[in-house]
Amino acid sequence: MDQGVKRLFQMRTEDILAFIFPESTIEFLGMAPTDVATEPQLMLDTLPIVTINGDECIIDVEFEAQPTATIGKRLDDYASRASIVHDKPVISAVFWMTPHGAPPASPYTVRVGKYLISQRYYIGIELYKLPAEQLLELGRQGAVGLLPLVPFTQGGVDEPVLEQTVRAIAELSQPTEVKELESLWAVFATRQVESSYVLNLVRRALMSSEILQQSSLYREWTAVAKSEGREEGIEQGIEQGIEQGIEQGIEQGIEQGIEQGREEGKRAVIVEIVRKRLERQFGALLPDMDEALLRTSSDILENLAIDLAPDVTLGQVRVRLGLSAE
Repeated sequence: MDQGVKRLFQMRTEDILAFIFPESTIEFLGMAPTDVATEPQLMLDTLPIVTINGDECIIDVEFEAQPTATIGKRLDDYASRASIVHDKPVISAVFWMTPHGAPPASPYTVRVGKYLISQRYYIGIELYKLPAEQLLELGRQGAVGLLPLVPFTQGGVDEPVLEQTVRAIAELSQPTEVKELESLWAVFATRQVESSYVLNLVRRALMSSEILQQSSLYREWTAVAKSEGREEGIEQGIEQGIEQGIEQGIEQGIEQGIEQGREEGKRAVIVEIVRKRLERQFGALLPDMDEALLRTSSDILENLAIDLAPDVTLGQVRVRLGLSAE
């Protein structure tokens, strides 16, 4: 899920920022590099540079599947490092996607005895508490980047709402974005609804299910699924209208194969995916890079597996793996 919502944010940044700051005038100025340190490695989800009511700043938006007790400290670390690197103030926001206990309340506070050392305020949005109609209405008003998130809201997977959402994406999205947005919506919806039902909705709205096969995101799901030995399921999904293709895509491939799988198996899968992608882009790897892949963290490996940009240099990858740039 993490990679899907990150992709959505990158596609429709202004929609989500306007949702976080509904009473402010925001001008999106571009994205700051998310790699804000090399020692220790810190990789943030997104770092848009904006002006809010005329004041320039950076927004760190994080997407969390469920509440984590350490989120306050992480947001503080991220904001502190990003502020130093980019010399701008940082506002932190976190989306809680699914209900699993009460999220930690803002602010994150550090005390030593009676002394208040620091506080970090952040915006927390419990997406699962919002009514589906709220995001649907915002989507109809132009913020179509919010529509793929509807399945996480209250009533977001009710039959009429699912149909309204997929049709709204098809009718309101730009032609260049509709494939990606429909694919993201499908991944999020199949967390709670049968993939065959989701597929039928896509067919009715678009008169075809080829949109999922054609999207670059779907091809990423297929590559990950095949790397985990799911070729048979993928082929069946393609031949039968992608009946299983959605649920065996990147969402399950990453979350189950990496986070929920056996420890040794999940590392071997993601390391092999990253190695192949690096070799395609840079050629044969030096021995120190092979060794670094085996010892680096799962978070860094996952980012390399999904978000290896075409213009990234070998030196930048080496730094992310804890090696010298040369």
